[in-house]
Amino acid sequence: MRSNPTLPWMQACGLVCLALLASCRTPLYECGDIYAEHNLGSDVNSPYDDYAPLMYNDDRLLFTSNRPAGDHDLEFVDSLSAYGENIYAAGFKGGLPVDPILIEDPPLNTLRNDGSAGVYIDPRSNRVELYFARFRNDGPRSDADLFMTTYIDGHWTPAVSLGPRINSTEWDAQPAISADGRFLVFSSDRPNRFEENGAEVNDIDLYVSRRLPDGSWAAPVRLSNHINSESDDITPAFGIGNDLYYAQRRESANQNYDIAVARNLGAGEWGPGEFLPWPFNDPVGNDHSPAPWADSLYFASDRAGGCGGYDLYAERVCEAVIVRGVVNSAPELHKREQILVTDDSGIQVAALDVSHDGDFEYRVQPGGTYTFEYYNPCNPAAVEPITVETMCSADPTIIRMGFDAPPSRPGPPDLPDYAVPFFVTGYYKPSTPENIHDLRLKFAYNLIGEDSTSYIEFPGEVYDNIAEEVEIALERTSMLLVDYMRQFLDNCWDGTSKLVISVEGFADPRPIFDAARYADEAIADPGLNMYIDRGQRVDNQILSRMRAYFTACELISRLECTDVYRQVRDRVEFEINGTVVTEADPLPYELQRRIVINAMLRE
Repeated sequence: MRSNPTLPWMQACGLVCLALLASCRTPLYECGDIYAEHNLGSDVNSPYDDYAPLMYNDDRLLFTSNRPAGDHDLEFVDSLSAYGENIYAAGFKGGLPVDPILIEDPPLNTLRNDGSAGVYIDPRSNRVELYFARFRNDGPRSDADLFMTTYIDGHWTPAVSLGPRINSTEWDAQPAISADGRFLVFSSDRPNRFEENGAEVNDIDLYVSRRLPDGSWAAPVRLSNHINSESDDITPAFGIGNDLYYAQRRESANQNYDIAVARNLGAGEWGPGEFLPWPFNDPVGNDHSPAPWADSLYFASDRAGGCGGYDLYAERVCEAVIVRGVVNSAPELHKREQILVTDDSGIQVAALDVSHDGDFEYRVQPGGTYTFEYYNPCNPAAVEPITVETMCSADPTIIRMGFDAPPSRPGPPDLPDYAVPFFVTGYYKPSTPENIHDLRLKFAYNLIGEDSTSYIEFPGEVYDNIAEEVEIALERTSMLLVDYMRQFLDNCWDGTSKLVISVEGFADPRPIFDAARYADEAIADPGLNMYIDRGQRVDNQILSRMRAYFTACELISRLECTDVYRQVRDRVEFEINGTVVTEADPLPYELQRRIVINAMLRE
């Protein structure tokens, strides 16, 4: 999963939680032995109001409470505010939040009441923006403004008001930031319309502001009447796909708050709100402060059976989404196969092993887009990745997929075909600088015999340049072969496969006169199946095969200098063959004196 920065007050919470969990933990408050279903319990809830939950960093729960603040030493305010609103952070154990502590490191929790946090983390820079509401100094305690503090370079900036473009002279609170950081939705009781008699109406409604290119927020706009009602609409939050959750005061006998969701239409527009069923909304109690996270919805409720006041609850919204797949490939490849999973931002979230039967399984978060990609270093066959969208559903969802990955071995190395005379006319050793030098000495000392010299050309100065080209060609070919042999070091293939290097020599079709004889040392090489006696008559067929033989010897001598070849030589074989070019070959005679080298895997 994508990692978010762990902030100092988060670290402090973790240390406190660990210390407490190491001992016999008792609940913070005695709330009774029976809790309403889905209540998070007295390890986090208090007899006071606990609400505005917000998941952060996958392992911390922020929430607002008007409980006594301990060392903060706040006095009792009134029956509504109790000891004043403050923001707390709780860790998790066994899937439940535990041991909340007052956040004191960032510039939060002043004597003016701070609450209802919203967090945005820039995925590119990990810059953290923390939004919250704070009572103003210059007005009634019921008036609040929106503030923001930023976590940069290991420090929190001083909290600053979002200013008159966002804040009004009335109550502005409960900020929520979309996952992409583009939209800020909040609650406000500023005047929003007029009754027929001309009186201003200032019930609580939801407003949206768009982030401008310079990072500031545009003037807020009241959301449509599809969402805002003629009563109060409060506690917005963004869920999967930027759907908007919020609470609305019902037009009913008890006028309680219930939670609704409006589906995202894009471009900062949402469809009509739809109320959620039980257990998210209680027939008698008030339910608000929805906070979607993963497949669940956290919320606050004053329904019967809690610790007192508003308590925090959690209930699954989306049932599990399971991806089950199979890889159709050779069984021996399964032990090295993996399925790599990336999210819609391109971040790898999992590397799944494949079972001996080729199966794999992964549980994904609802409402996301994931790409599954086949990976096996021993099987570089092209296999198309599969992308799926995981919908939020009230029923468990199984997504099935399959990868067809036929065994694929590396194709033959792309060995070059050089347009250069590899051999002197009538000679059998490739024209490397060393061989050209030796041939010239043989002519100088008449070591190849009078009869034989008539079919072997004396290598003139032009062969000095040719020799450099041949040297480069043989060196490059040997390095390509070494790279090809590295596959055996990866243990990707079983011990039955061998690398066969085929060397074919060519001779042009001009006949060699009958007196031509082989004048070098006799050859008896069973490994390359080459036998020739000193003084044996030479024709074009023998000449072409000798060219293959001596070129193979050149390659072997170069390969012997590498660690790779020395480790895998028992799995490498050479084959030689000679071919006489026909008159139909369009190449000039000097280029017909060539060599062709191929490599292949063979069982």
